[in-house]
Formats: sequence, C-alpha cells, structure tokens
Amino acid sequence: MNELKLIETVKTNNPSEPDTYQRKVNVFINAQCFNYDVVDFCNQKGIQMTNMRLVSRLFQFDESVLNQVWKVGMTDPSQLYQAALHYTKELSFGGNL
Repeated sequence: MNELKLIETVKTNNPSEPDTYQRKVNVFINAQCFNYDVVDFCNQKGIQMTNMRLVSRLFQFDESVLNQVWKVGMTDPSQLYQAALHYTKELSFGGNL
C-alpha cells in the first residue's frame, strides 16, 4: 500500500479535520492486512472515507467479496460492510445467494 497516497486520500476526504488525519491513517496501517488496496477500491466505487475505523473493517473481506456485494450508489462504508458480512455468512452456511 502506498502510505503517502493513503495520507493524501484521508486529508482530502476529511478537510475539516486536518489535525486528526495521521490518527486515521494509523488505523489502516495497524490493520496489517494489506492484501489489496482498499483506498483505491473506495475511491473507484465512491465509498465515503470519512470514518476510517469503519472503512478499515473492510480489510477483513476479499476484494472479490466487496465487488460482489457493492451496488451502484452505495457510498456508506457501513452499508458495504453489512452487505459483505451478510454475504460471507450466507456462504459459510451454504445459503443460496
């Protein structure tokens, strides 16, 4: 993950909180689950990145899961998280999706 790009993204998405962007970046860095670039994913899909702790929860899902459950117009990371959580639970219980 490009840490400088992450910092700039957080600063851009949180202009009213310039003093706290480093803390928010640390949430991502501390997740230590960088199997894909969630910043690019969120930027491409228009996911709001103002709540970095919530966005960092998306790291627990494979990018393919996030792509599967994302719908046009879904910009709230909590909606995406809940959809991915539901999807993976259904898969683990053998549900029909």
